Amino acid sequence: MKVLSAYQDAGSITLSGEQALEELYARLARWCGEIADHHRAGELDERDRIIKRSITLLSLIDNVIDVSACSEIASRILVLHRFALQTLVRTKAESDESVLQGLAGVFLTLAEIFALMSSGRAAATEVTPPPTDDGGTAVRNQA
Repeated sequence: MKVLSAYQDAGSITLSGEQALEELYARLARWCGEIADHHRAGELDERDRIIKRSITLLSLIDNVIDVSACSEIASRILVLHRFALQTLVRTKAESDESVLQGLAGVFLTLAEIFALMSSGRAAATEVTPPPTDDGGTAVRNQA
């Protein structure tokens, strides 16, 4: 019964686009560590599986970056994606985990950017009550 209740509670959680991207970039950063760990352990099949999953996720994120809203920022994000994709492919091709150095930091920075965007949007949408007079009612323009 507790599991059902927890599932129902989790079903009501929704993320904004920025929150979702923040979570996905944080996940990609975590996967960079897992890729390195599997490489050091000699588990190359598992390393390659996570690399493939990371490449797929980055490609999916590419499709949701809105270039019409702010093309300069979007194009810079997409350039970082290209860098990340090249780094992941190089890591697999050269079987060299040192190529990954710094990539997790790039993903964490992107996560922070989207976290700031999300918190800024939330702050901008907060409703502020209208000014009131001494009686506690909204002040009206009496022209």
